[in-house]
Amino acid sequence: MYKRREGGRMAILGNYLYWDGGRVSKCKNNKCPSSGDHSEALNGTLSIPLNKDWTNSTVSFKESKYPNDMPKSSWFSLWPDEKSGTMHRWGGERVTLRGNKSVEEGDQTPMWMFKADNKGGGEWSIQKPADGNEFQDGLDRNFNGAGAVCGGKGYYLGGSVTSKSNYDPDNAGKSKSYAIPSGLLKYELSDHKWEGNISSKAGFPELGKAKWGQAVCLEDFSKKPLVMFLGGATTTNDKDWTEVDFNSVALFDPSTDKWHKQNTTAMLGSVPQPRYHFCSVGARGKNNTYDIFVYGGRPRSDDYSAYGDVWVLSLPGFVWTSVTNSNKGAPRWSHQCAVAGRSQMISMGGISGWKSNTWKDDPWKETLGVYDMVDLSWRSSYNASAGDYDTPQAFKTWYQQGGEAQWGSDELKALFSTGDLSSNPYSNNTTEETAGSGGPNIPAIVGGAVGGFIFLVLAAAAIWFLLSRRNKSHNHSRLTEYSDSHGEYNTSGYELNSSTMSTPSMAMLSGKHGDSRLELDGVTLRAPSSRRFSLPNSWTWSWIPSARPKIASPAFPPSPAELNGI
Repeated sequence: MYKRREGGRMAILGNYLYWDGGRVSKCKNNKCPSSGDHSEALNGTLSIPLNKDWTNSTVSFKESKYPNDMPKSSWFSLWPDEKSGTMHRWGGERVTLRGNKSVEEGDQTPMWMFKADNKGGGEWSIQKPADGNEFQDGLDRNFNGAGAVCGGKGYYLGGSVTSKSNYDPDNAGKSKSYAIPSGLLKYELSDHKWEGNISSKAGFPELGKAKWGQAVCLEDFSKKPLVMFLGGATTTNDKDWTEVDFNSVALFDPSTDKWHKQNTTAMLGSVPQPRYHFCSVGARGKNNTYDIFVYGGRPRSDDYSAYGDVWVLSLPGFVWTSVTNSNKGAPRWSHQCAVAGRSQMISMGGISGWKSNTWKDDPWKETLGVYDMVDLSWRSSYNASAGDYDTPQAFKTWYQQGGEAQWGSDELKALFSTGDLSSNPYSNNTTEETAGSGGPNIPAIVGGAVGGFIFLVLAAAAIWFLLSRRNKSHNHSRLTEYSDSHGEYNTSGYELNSSTMSTPSMAMLSGKHGDSRLELDGVTLRAPSSRRFSLPNSWTWSWIPSARPKIASPAFPPSPAELNGI
């Protein structure tokens, strides 16, 4: 009843989620054809609306048929470009070529581009590179690599080549498969230009070739757009594949064409098990965090099994934790995921393994699952008006307790440290804001206002005391703070040092938002180092010495507990 889909690719443009390519099951109600293939090629691009609610049993698909000359392929790279409303498709293995059939000479797959009509449909056409065909014609048509769009450019790393993906006169009609040489492809989407094949030997994979991994764009988060690569496998001889574990990730900086390696840690237990053909997405939290969700995949040792767990890697701490609970996802691999509705991860497609029942019914209707990234649970329904994403509480606690990344280099740390992004996003000096809304954090504001008010009351008492002493003794003094030998607040309080300052008829007490000090007619009054708080928005308070503040007479000087609002 619920047909399996596998090998396609997913992208979001405007108000629609698109699924393109791959195969769909021929089986019905768990009964498959007695002979022949149990799957067939998809003959068009499907779309699902994202601007209205649906369930996986009520959702309706819109199909845009392929041109007659467009190859039916799987495991290609699909690069969406919101700016132009287009998708670019690169590479892939032909679904319709069976047995000893192979790509024929002169039949190299070109770059195909889909122009969306903003109604869930659109048309495919061949997009020739603006800088000529020479570079593109020299590229192997690969599949199963890691692709992502970042900063208006498409990136593609690794992958394999077979006679069904790329013409090779020496291997035509043969089943030989080999990995492409190390290199990262970069394509300018708006100008339709290739920007070369960049070496990845210094970054990912260290062994030279890679496939079955994933790429995620870190944009509007780090100092510069970065592309992260994680998981999959590497090889040096096309035979012996080595798993890429999750103890580290690779980051590519497009602005310098430089690779960085960053180690990860686990909050509890261990990092995810190594895996292939999983899906991954990223979402920005409310307090300058960016969280990478990983779902599913398969182990290298068993082609006939699949994972159904969900893991999260939180940046900039580079710390993993499992968020799998009793509401587990259906085990699968060779599926696709995307973030939609601000805080929902939509998974589509996937199989549970290569075996006799590979193409039998999917437990999810239309192969669709919706993961609530805030509640950390799977659902069968999509909510178009869902709220903003927020980082899981476990990560918030970890950051608040001082958790930070063990940076691989000062250069990499600098890429994650800007004016509003520190290595610890939940440090005491960071004000949490609502993601995407720019709205204030009410608890932080109230806390700052209360702290500021307490300090104002104590400061008023101190000023009244000083001015009273000044009037009696005619001493001209300046108020300063000092600490004891241990660097903590000295309970002997404040010291009056010799200085010239006349007694004003009206003292002006002023300060700015975020300061931990006040000024009295140009003389600075600072809170002790043990108390740091943010004052309310800019204010000025007038105090007439003859009108004493109506407050209880405090002991002077104030104790550390009083200054800390206890």
